[in-house]
Amino acid sequence: AQNDNDNNNNNNNTSSSPLAIRAPPRRSASINNLSDRQYCCVWSVEVYEDGYRPDFARTLLAAVARHVNPILRDRGWRVKRLIESASTQWIGLCTTNGRSDADAASTNIQLNLRVRPDRHCKQFRTFHQILAVMLHEITHTSIGLE
Repeated sequence: AQNDNDNNNNNNNTSSSPLAIRAPPRRSASINNLSDRQYCCVWSVEVYEDGYRPDFARTLLAAVARHVNPILRDRGWRVKRLIESASTQWIGLCTTNGRSDADAASTNIQLNLRVRPDRHCKQFRTFHQILAVMLHEITHTSIGLE
């Protein structure tokens, strides 16, 4: 009985009527619309932390991201992850996330930053070479992955 009285005392400001008008929440949760232009950009940059000069690799990928972000925003495209790669099969690769909802327009792009496909290679490709591959890869967002 004491707990019931405590609960009634704590709820003096609320009405027990089912038709009572509720005050709006003080803070409303924002809903992220992935079609908003603010999300049409490179979301993250990932490099091999155990590779040679990960700081330089991160700076290089971030510079590429800054250069392509206006294109991505203009076209409404998203690159969720821009990833350093050491593949022997390709210099750049664009992959989808395999979804069919609003997030389907986003891709992941992997780029070989180094002259040899080895994360410990000490010679990086030039910025212009990497940017050219990145521009090629983002076109796959629109024309498909082939």
